[in-house]
Amino acid sequence: MRNVNENKNMSLRKLRTQAQVCAELWRTVCVEVFGRGNAADRVLSGLLRAHRGAGSRDRRFYAETIFGFFRGWGVLRGLLSEEKREKFERTGEGCNFYEESALLLGGALFAFTPLSLPLAAQVWADGLKVRLPGKFTLETICETLKIPPEWSSYSRLLPEWSYGYIDKSLNPERLGALLLERPPLWLRAQCDDVDGLISELGRAGVNAVRHPLVKDALAVYDTRINLYTLEGFRSGRFEIQDLASQEIGLVCAPRPGERWWDACAGAGGKSLQLAQLMRRKGTVVASDIREYKLEDLRKRARRAGFPNIRTKSWDGGALRYRDRGKFDGVLVDAPCSCSGTWRRNPDGRWILREEEVKELAELQLSILMNASSGVKPGGVLIYGTCSMFSMENTGVVEAFLAGNGDFELEEFISPLTGEKSPGYVLADMGHNNSDAMFAARLRRKKN
Repeated sequence: MRNVNENKNMSLRKLRTQAQVCAELWRTVCVEVFGRGNAADRVLSGLLRAHRGAGSRDRRFYAETIFGFFRGWGVLRGLLSEEKREKFERTGEGCNFYEESALLLGGALFAFTPLSLPLAAQVWADGLKVRLPGKFTLETICETLKIPPEWSSYSRLLPEWSYGYIDKSLNPERLGALLLERPPLWLRAQCDDVDGLISELGRAGVNAVRHPLVKDALAVYDTRINLYTLEGFRSGRFEIQDLASQEIGLVCAPRPGERWWDACAGAGGKSLQLAQLMRRKGTVVASDIREYKLEDLRKRARRAGFPNIRTKSWDGGALRYRDRGKFDGVLVDAPCSCSGTWRRNPDGRWILREEEVKELAELQLSILMNASSGVKPGGVLIYGTCSMFSMENTGVVEAFLAGNGDFELEEFISPLTGEKSPGYVLADMGHNNSDAMFAARLRRKKN
């Protein structure tokens, strides 16, 4: 009997330690996110590297609970008084022990199902003197935590100011429910033998499911395998790229032998995709204001054996005369609010400010205007964002067309649905189980 009690006490101490460590990590992340505007994934990644003694299960628990908190924060805000809520969203501090326990338990409830809820969450439940729900819904979570009924709405999971900016095709209540779900990890096969790649991934313990319409897009669900260590990645036969992001490259529809410019390439995921779609023939010029991003692209291009990618710095300003009208196609994947990635980065909802959206729309229009001069007569201009805000999407396109009579929208078939679009499309994160992303296709008149 003594050994049994000792084992129970040791297990209880371990659970309490897990809960304490999670709380410490959570406090630091909240200060960095709310108080300093830093991204939660980067902050938490650095903190977890410092906790080398933590096992993989512990790390998963910490990460899932903290990200669950950010997913549910719009509802969990109802646990705090207005004064405390305003201070917390300004600094990430100011909660007492009871409130912290409730917010952390809320994070665990929003992150896990009843079958996988870590036992450490019971420590918070015991301290709050509540019973964990048998069924996880927004309503049962609110009842368990005693959150006032007026906060029990999926639309609360979005910042209130965003309602007026979200595309009219998106319902805030449905969108809020989607934001509680995590999309799969999407891969883009970068080889001819896609079936062989799927089999190879399966032998490595990665279950990859092919998209019904996009033959190179593979969905990976709940894998714990480090994909970057696999031979398929190291040899450049697949890249990690969300399905919605892949859609933008498909809307470009470049042909072998053409000359394309990826004006805001970043690390070059779409540059690689364009080069692949061109069957490594022709040229893709990738530009970005950040040289370190272009260096990353050069490494990725070498790894995959792409001979047709060139890199060139560009600050978004007017093109020199010699660079105008030189490209069959120009892709402007503009800097944006990243609201379309809120399923993957839930903290982004709470640190983005309304005034930033307006500033970004002005920047996007400026970049699009300058980059468009690179399109030759009869060529194609693609404008894309990972945003679901109309001001950044159709708003920018309409403003551009109003000042550029040389361009017009061109209808195309949506790669993800097979339906005809009027010249632009917003990837539906629910239908496609991906990020939300906007793409518009414009053609420069030949005269």
